[in-house]
Amino acid sequence: MKPLLYVYRVLLTGIHLMRTGVVNANLVELNAEARLPYIADLIARKQSGENTALEDADVAFHQREYERLRVELQAAHDASQLPELPSDETRAALNDLLVRVRLKGRKQSLTRIPRLCGSKPASTRPITALASGSQNSRVHRCCR
Repeated sequence: MKPLLYVYRVLLTGIHLMRTGVVNANLVELNAEARLPYIADLIARKQSGENTALEDADVAFHQREYERLRVELQAAHDASQLPELPSDETRAALNDLLVRVRLKGRKQSLTRIPRLCGSKPASTRPITALASGSQNSRVHRCCR
């Protein structure tokens, strides 16, 4: 069930994105718009822990639905007002966001690193300085 639900989530997310410009990966919300009657049943089967294989007739049905939704996704793409590529301003903003997220992750991981020598350095750099690569304070060689 899970892989089949992933397929529907991806297709419906893409269709919704092309039509609205908004990313929504919540399959229940997406299906409220798409009104595919079989989605609720598939979700219920997954949530109940039922891990049964699809019958051959079900496989054929879902293959046809996949093809139909692919055509719908392509039509939504063709009609979309979204640009093919982001602007330079958008790319710069996304790059800035990525750098900030990575630095934040690095700061958090540095707070969990134990000192290798076991001693407390007399003068240590704050974690923010470690994350930014600042070299203006002393740290034990093994703790760098």
